[in-house]
Amino acid sequence: MALTALARPYALNVRPPLERTTMERVPDLTERYVMQDKAKSFARWGHALMIAGGEQMIARQVYAERWPNSRHLGLVERASVAAGTTSGWGAGLSPLQPLAAAFVEFIRPRTVLGRLVGTRRVPFDIAFATQTAGFGAGWAGEGKPIIVSKGEFDRHTFDQSKIAGIVVLTKELVRSSDPAAEAVVERDLAAGVVEFSDTQLLDPTIAEVPEVSPASITNGATEITSTGATAAQVEADLSAMVASLVTGGIAFEAPYWVMTPKTALALAQLRGAGGERIFPDVGPLGGTIWTIPVIVSASAGAQITLLDAAEIMVADDGIEFVASEEGTLRMSSTPEDADAPLVSLWQNNLIGLKTTRYVRWKRRRDAAVVWMAVSY
Repeated sequence: MALTALARPYALNVRPPLERTTMERVPDLTERYVMQDKAKSFARWGHALMIAGGEQMIARQVYAERWPNSRHLGLVERASVAAGTTSGWGAGLSPLQPLAAAFVEFIRPRTVLGRLVGTRRVPFDIAFATQTAGFGAGWAGEGKPIIVSKGEFDRHTFDQSKIAGIVVLTKELVRSSDPAAEAVVERDLAAGVVEFSDTQLLDPTIAEVPEVSPASITNGATEITSTGATAAQVEADLSAMVASLVTGGIAFEAPYWVMTPKTALALAQLRGAGGERIFPDVGPLGGTIWTIPVIVSASAGAQITLLDAAEIMVADDGIEFVASEEGTLRMSSTPEDADAPLVSLWQNNLIGLKTTRYVRWKRRRDAAVVWMAVSY
């Protein structure tokens, strides 16, 4: 698998932020510090697995020698001798599960999906119902009959699906005790999953592959055609997108715009006839448009997406690492390509780490998402 070049580092930072240190913020800062520390410990476990060539007993020794003061050394030691596997019947009992959960929390804010507050959490492999039409009610006079109504429901089952990739690094880098080398490993563990998941979530051309992957939330959703890039045209286009959700009966419980930093910057620079900014509260780091939050992602594509997160169903079942230094890999992002070169990890002094995240998503109602292709 090809290792995609990164636009920005994703190294873990376990130091608590210093923006506000008032007493009422101390519990929040403490919780964030604890979660970041757990995430870093899980990344270090993946690092140790790579050094150990995938052997868990050796990885435990590596972890203990490299990070003897880790608060989570005891969990690592228990994990290396635990019965079962983290992906099979023993998944719920894995001692490293709290660390894996923290690592997912570390990745989540870096993805569009993770920044959507208010999505509907659903389980894997269990049938569940979602309400598509509400119950009715009305005024009831004394001695008068009361309205009787029934809701309408759809039945869903989320099959297991996963995002997986293999990071290939040299043994020299993995075994280096330089803190910069550790940061490179941590960054690469997270970045591939982040970039891929954003593209898969938003690309309108991505359809569902049964028993493999979900469709993007924009696939089959309403498309608005851009009328141009002037301030008046853009304002009218975005108004049409909002109107589309309103017409579809969407309640705007948790609405979001999603776009690239480039597009957000272009909107921030639009000026009216009097020189005033049309969208004064948006910029390349995000912001709001008409009080609706803007999420920016480099993988959002040449489009603007408007959605209601309350209408997006998500199943998220964690992440796992598997390391090896003895395999032969087809070094390509399209492994079905028979012409891609085969590389022996052992012969080339390389180590591969497979990262797997179990996640799936789906629109509850088609009207909840609308998108528009743009050139700005």
